[in-house]
Amino acid sequence: MSVDNDISFIIVYDGKFEHMEGVLYYVGGKIHILQADPPALFGGIRSAEIVNMYR
Repeated sequence: MSVDNDISFIIVYDGKFEHMEGVLYYVGGKIHILQADPPALFGGIRSAEIVNMYR
């Protein structure tokens, strides 16, 4: 459930960019929706295993 001050990000990954009819599109991939309270945002990204702090 979303709270009024939450921040939402739609993260798309594992796809590729392709030119189609002169326009650049991002095709394929997976989608992850991350909602977090702004102070907890960084911890939310790490817990989603999208960002590895040591690479």
